[in-house]
Amino acid sequence: METMQSASGVRYRMEGIEIEGRGCRVTFFAFRRGDPEYDKWKFRDVHMELELVRQIEPEIADRMDAAVK
Repeated sequence: METMQSASGVRYRMEGIEIEGRGCRVTFFAFRRGDPEYDKWKFRDVHMELELVRQIEPEIADRMDAAVK
């Protein structure tokens, strides 16, 4: 899924991939107008990914937060 550019010049993209019928991997991308390589999807938005995990599995999100601190 990909959004149009917002009024503030940000586009978002989300990719989901099923993993052998036992789960999935979701990756978020956010690009701001003026960023280098604006039209290429190379940079993940890990904050959005963590927020998704927090909505689905709050305990796992807490462990992920603790691991990076």
